Amino acid sequence: RPPTKWHFAPKDQVHAGLDYYFEPISNCSLPRPDQQVQPGQFQSIRVSEGSSKYGLVPHQFRSKGLAFWRAQSSRYILRRPRPWYAQHLATQMKELLPGGVPSNSICMHVRRSDKRSEAKDTPFSKYMKIADEFREKDSSLKHIFLSSEDGSVINETQSFNTWQFHICKEDRHNWSHDQVAARMGGAYLADISFVNLYHHMQCKILIITRKSNWCRLIEEMRLTGNRGSKPTYNLSPVYAKTWY
Repeated sequence: RPPTKWHFAPKDQVHAGLDYYFEPISNCSLPRPDQQVQPGQFQSIRVSEGSSKYGLVPHQFRSKGLAFWRAQSSRYILRRPRPWYAQHLATQMKELLPGGVPSNSICMHVRRSDKRSEAKDTPFSKYMKIADEFREKDSSLKHIFLSSEDGSVINETQSFNTWQFHICKEDRHNWSHDQVAARMGGAYLADISFVNLYHHMQCKILIITRKSNWCRLIEEMRLTGNRGSKPTYNLSPVYAKTWY
C-alpha cells in the first residue's frame, strides 16, 4: 500500500512501514514505499523454481506447499518487535485485558466488518458448537478468548453462560480497517491487533475460518511457535487444505 494509506501507520508517521514496529526484514537498503521501483531492481523466484530450477531450497523443504512458506514468512517478519514497541505492547496487554488468559483456553476470532463483501458470516453459534464438542472430550476446558470487530458477537456470549469469556477492551463498531484507522488512528489499530494476536498464540485450541487472512495469520503464528502441535478447527470447508 502507499505509505499514506497503510492501515497501521501512525498519523504522525505517514511513511512508516512494518519496520516502524518490528525489526527490519533485511539490512539491505530498499527504496521508500512511495518511490517507484525500477524494472529488474529485484528478482522474484517462484517457490517451485527455487527447488527445481535454481536448487536453492533445501531438499527436506521441497515438498512443502505455499501455506508452509507463508507461515515461515509471517513468523520471520513478526519475529521481534522493536524494544520500545515490545514495552508498549506489554503495557497495552495489561490495560486491554487485565489478568490475561489461562493457557488452558480455547480461542476464536469471529471475522466480520468488510469481510462480508467477500464471504458470508459464519454464525457464532457454530463456533460455540465446536467449543462444546472439545469440552465433551476435555472437561477442564472452561475459558474462551474471543476476538471480533463486531459488538453483536460479544453480546451473543451472554447466551453461553457455562463458559468464561476473556475479551479485550475495544471500541467495536464493525468498521473496516480503513475506517478504524481513519477514526481511531493506525497506532490504535496496531495495538488492538497485536495484543489480540498475542493472546491467540497462548491458548490451547484455536477455532477459526480460514477464509479470513487475519485468521490465517493467527494460525501461522501458532504453527511456527509453541502451539504448533495444538488443535485447530477450521469452519470454512472450502479452505480445509492442511497448512503443513
